Amino acid sequence: MKIQPYDLIIEDWHEEDVGLYENRGWCNAQIVFEGKTLNVEFYDPLRLAQDISTEIESLGCFILDHKLVVVSKVTLEEMEKAAGKLIAYM
Repeated sequence: MKIQPYDLIIEDWHEEDVGLYENRGWCNAQIVFEGKTLNVEFYDPLRLAQDISTEIESLGCFILDHKLVVVSKVTLEEMEKAAGKLIAYM
């Protein structure tokens, strides 16, 4: 698996937000590579289970508009590793 160069774009990212995403358990981002842009949502397993349960209770189903990427923790390091793996398979 060859990891290609890419940019991970997190809107309004500031270094002081590092703990915010990990505590929140999710983060919307874009992965830009080879002129393509992928909209992705990073989730940790606990937050994903909570959101799925809440939506099923309120809507009767869970629908996701973006690519879903589940990581052990929503940290910049984990998101960057996952983004590299995702584009390597595209």
